[in-house]
Amino acid sequence: MNKFIRLKEHRDKLNTMLSRLSFNEKKYILKKVDERVIKSSNRLLEEKDKFKKLPNRFKDEKVASIIHLTRNIFASHEIDELYKTKRSENIRVVK
Repeated sequence: MNKFIRLKEHRDKLNTMLSRLSFNEKKYILKKVDERVIKSSNRLLEEKDKFKKLPNRFKDEKVASIIHLTRNIFASHEIDELYKTKRSENIRVVK
Protein backbone atom coordinates (compact mmCIF):
# COMPACT_ATOMS: atom_id res chain seq x y z
CA MET A 1 0.00 0.00 0.00
CA ASN A 2 1.44 3.35 -1.04
CA LYS A 3 0.74 6.12 1.41
CA PHE A 4 1.46 9.58 0.07
CA ILE A 5 1.98 12.42 2.51
CA ARG A 6 0.98 15.99 1.81
CA LEU A 7 1.44 18.33 4.74
CA LYS A 8 -1.54 20.65 4.70
CA GLU A 9 -0.40 22.93 7.52
CA HIS A 10 2.83 23.84 5.72
CA ARG A 11 0.99 24.42 2.45
CA ASP A 12 -1.57 26.63 4.22
CA LYS A 13 1.20 28.66 5.84
CA LEU A 14 2.81 29.26 2.47
CA ASN A 15 -0.56 30.26 1.06
CA THR A 16 -1.12 32.83 3.81
CA MET A 17 2.38 34.28 3.27
CA LEU A 18 1.67 34.72 -0.43
CA SER A 19 -1.90 35.97 -0.05
CA ARG A 20 -0.90 39.66 0.09
CA LEU A 21 0.97 39.56 -3.23
CA SER A 22 -0.20 39.96 -6.80
CA PHE A 23 -0.33 37.00 -9.16
CA ASN A 24 2.89 37.95 -10.98
CA GLU A 25 4.74 38.40 -7.70
CA LYS A 26 3.50 35.02 -6.44
CA LYS A 27 4.58 33.37 -9.67
CA TYR A 28 8.03 35.02 -9.53
CA ILE A 29 8.61 34.11 -5.89
CA LEU A 30 7.41 30.51 -6.18
CA LYS A 31 9.54 29.94 -9.27
CA LYS A 32 12.61 31.33 -7.55
CA VAL A 33 11.94 29.41 -4.32
CA ASP A 34 11.37 26.12 -6.10
CA GLU A 35 14.60 26.49 -8.07
CA ARG A 36 16.46 27.22 -4.84
CA VAL A 37 14.98 24.21 -3.03
CA ILE A 38 15.81 21.92 -5.95
CA LYS A 39 19.41 23.20 -6.14
CA SER A 40 19.97 22.84 -2.41
CA SER A 41 18.49 19.34 -2.27
CA ASN A 42 20.37 18.17 -5.36
CA ARG A 43 23.67 19.10 -3.75
CA LEU A 44 23.11 16.37 -1.18
CA LEU A 45 21.61 13.67 -3.39
CA GLU A 46 23.28 11.10 -5.61
CA GLU A 47 23.09 11.44 -9.39
CA LYS A 48 20.22 8.96 -9.79
CA ASP A 49 18.07 10.57 -7.07
CA LYS A 50 18.29 14.22 -8.16
CA PHE A 51 15.13 16.29 -8.56
CA LYS A 52 14.15 17.84 -11.88
CA LYS A 53 11.09 19.49 -10.38
CA LEU A 54 9.67 19.77 -6.90
CA PRO A 55 7.61 16.66 -6.06
CA ASN A 56 4.09 17.20 -4.78
CA ARG A 57 3.72 13.82 -3.07
CA PHE A 58 6.13 12.14 -0.68
CA LYS A 59 6.31 8.64 0.76
CA ASP A 60 8.28 9.68 3.83
CA GLU A 61 6.84 12.21 6.26
CA LYS A 62 10.24 13.50 7.40
CA VAL A 63 11.37 14.28 3.86
CA ALA A 64 8.06 15.98 3.14
CA SER A 65 8.27 18.18 6.23
CA ILE A 66 11.91 19.12 5.50
CA ILE A 67 11.16 20.12 1.91
CA HIS A 68 8.03 22.08 2.91
CA LEU A 69 9.82 23.85 5.75
CA THR A 70 12.76 24.86 3.55
CA ARG A 71 10.30 26.07 0.94
CA ASN A 72 8.53 28.20 3.55
CA ILE A 73 11.83 29.60 4.84
CA PHE A 74 13.04 30.51 1.35
CA ALA A 75 9.64 32.01 0.50
CA SER A 76 9.64 34.25 3.57
CA HIS A 77 13.17 35.39 2.70
CA GLU A 78 12.20 36.17 -0.90
CA ILE A 79 9.09 38.07 0.22
CA ASP A 80 11.23 40.17 2.56
CA GLU A 81 13.65 40.90 -0.29
CA LEU A 82 10.75 41.87 -2.55
CA TYR A 83 9.41 44.30 0.06
CA LYS A 84 12.89 45.79 0.54
CA THR A 85 13.21 46.51 -3.17
CA LYS A 86 9.70 48.02 -3.26
CA ARG A 87 10.51 50.25 -0.29
CA SER A 88 13.82 51.37 -1.79
CA GLU A 89 12.05 52.36 -5.03
CA ASN A 90 9.50 54.45 -3.08
CA ILE A 91 12.03 56.30 -0.93
CA ARG A 92 12.97 59.63 -2.48
CA VAL A 93 15.54 62.13 -1.39
CA VAL A 94 13.96 65.36 -0.18
CA LYS A 95 15.96 68.52 -0.78
